Amino acid sequence: MIRALMIGFGSVGRALARMIGEKRGLLQDMGFDCSVVGIFTRTRGNLVDPGGIDLCRALDDIERDGRFTDATSGITPLEACRELDYDVLLELSPLPIEEHGEPAVSHIRAALSRGKNAVPANQGPVGFAYAALMALALEDGAA
Repeated sequence: MIRALMIGFGSVGRALARMIGEKRGLLQDMGFDCSVVGIFTRTRGNLVDPGGIDLCRALDDIERDGRFTDATSGITPLEACRELDYDVLLELSPLPIEEHGEPAVSHIRAALSRGKNAVPANQGPVGFAYAALMALALEDGAA
């Protein structure tokens, strides 16, 4: 089972969560099993469950209330990248160009430095910090 940490829960994050939640059986039949152990947002709250978050419920909360009704974590997204137990970071946060890929670059850097794989939804972090992120990934055995 792959344990994912999601930073950001906008339209891309919600679409991905919907696919994982609704297609879980089909994905398992194809040999892919994924559990989301953390969802971190800037304005909608955060969820952490080492056993796996109920993605359908998280989506319902956002659609109904605009935030997670049972927010569970007081740590920041960067602290989550540094501290939680996960296999892959799904970096889905908005990308303000004037911030040169931050905070996404820092999130990815924190994951890679722990040997965790990282998947950015935006090209910005890679565009702004490709060489440094690739060197870190190679050094720590991550992708």
